Amino acid sequence: MTALSRLAALAIDDRSVEAKLARMTETLREQFDWDFIACATVHWPRRVSVCRAVSSKPGHKTNISVGLEVPLEQGEVGKAALGGEQIFRRGRWSGKHILPFPKSSCALSIPLFHQQEVIAVLDVESCHVDEIEPHRNFLSASGDIFASAIIHGRRIAEQRKQAGLMRMMSRISKAAMEADNVSQSLRRIVEVAVDNLPVSAASILMLDETGQYFNAEIAAGTVELDMPFQKWPISVGACGRCARTGEPQLVHDPSNDPDYIAGHPDVKSEYMVPIIRDGVLGVLNLESTEVDAFSKEVRHLALSMAAQIAGAIYLARQAEALERTNAELRRANLKLQRQTSMDGLTGVANRRRFDTCLDNEWRRSTRHNHPLSILLIDVDCFKPLNDHYGHQYGDECLKRIAAALAGCAQREGELLARYGGEEFAAIIPHAEPGEAERLGEQMREAIEALNLPNKSSIASDRVTVSIGLATRASGSAISAKRLLQQADNALYRAKRGGRNRLHLAEQIKVSVVNAD
Repeated sequence: MTALSRLAALAIDDRSVEAKLARMTETLREQFDWDFIACATVHWPRRVSVCRAVSSKPGHKTNISVGLEVPLEQGEVGKAALGGEQIFRRGRWSGKHILPFPKSSCALSIPLFHQQEVIAVLDVESCHVDEIEPHRNFLSASGDIFASAIIHGRRIAEQRKQAGLMRMMSRISKAAMEADNVSQSLRRIVEVAVDNLPVSAASILMLDETGQYFNAEIAAGTVELDMPFQKWPISVGACGRCARTGEPQLVHDPSNDPDYIAGHPDVKSEYMVPIIRDGVLGVLNLESTEVDAFSKEVRHLALSMAAQIAGAIYLARQAEALERTNAELRRANLKLQRQTSMDGLTGVANRRRFDTCLDNEWRRSTRHNHPLSILLIDVDCFKPLNDHYGHQYGDECLKRIAAALAGCAQREGELLARYGGEEFAAIIPHAEPGEAERLGEQMREAIEALNLPNKSSIASDRVTVSIGLATRASGSAISAKRLLQQADNALYRAKRGGRNRLHLAEQIKVSVVNAD
């Protein structure tokens, strides 16, 4: 492999710019046994060259080291960068210049270009006067490869930086989305910021509903920040200035900022970004104990973070509003469901709900082979009661009767419904006939114990009820319709038998209570 091929292979690997140039300068020097080779990049805003790689023969003393910055106005390297042309020197150094290699007898400084701009200078020096001149064409070609290596390395570094920023933004998004509420979301964001940015503290200052005061601060970091006011007006402080103007604020030197209010004495620089979504919602405040912490990249990332925070706040508030709407809809649906399934007068289930519940319980009963009982309950002599006392009294009696019956049917699965007019019905799952009979007797006694006057009744001077009971025993194939019919027949027999009593369907046993 030729020297140019080796240089080309090194130029396109995935190492950093410094690592590429170190290998390339070493390879080039060893190929021709030259005494000294260095490569310096040019920083035009500061008008300096920065040494990125240097290689010299063992034992040769040089004045150049990696990282050394030299003004472009000093030395042949700077002259080549400023002029954009190669500079060849034969003989010893003269004049007041930086001496990269004091023993040099000849040197060649080659400007390296990218898009017609000098980005670096390759400097080759030798102790022998005639060692470099014959290889100028080769070195020019080598310079092009060095330029490619620098651009390639910078692109790799930029890609890695962008990938790192994307990972960080992904972590911020994940932290925001996984939180249960706005406060938790913002706390996770500032914690991610402190872990991934060169800052000592990160905080989010939220504005109140008026937009004129900061009323909450969520902070994280290695230095503890003090909120200067319990109710902080945006008319004071650098953060207030950020909220007022809606523009980012960079404070290089807190002592020279007339609006700055110290949150911690160790803070040396601060960057504030407005959090904007349909107006300013708050301020993202980043603080550092280092003077030059907020590079262009960090500031750009802070702007992206502020946009993420605004989105997180917006989504959280939308979720809260949606939850409120859903809660209102649930309440409205529940109210509607109650209205369509509850009896308006008595407050117990209506006939529609009874039919649905009976169908469901009958299916469960047949599927799991457990007993199911139905109680049909009729208020004795209710029409004469209405005629004698009036409908208002009759309605009041129905309300109190419903409440007393419902108080008896309170086990899981039991349902009391107004079946129609002065009739009520109860569904009693899992109850054997004897257990259902005891519950029916309890209901009958509970109504009698109300002591509601009914002088128009032929059964008693108080309001009483007659009850018909039918039970689907385990293993029975009786239908729900037939079961209900049996309960109705039992109720008929209870009424024919003198009222104020319970009758079991298709059974002789009847519970009889004499009227007082």
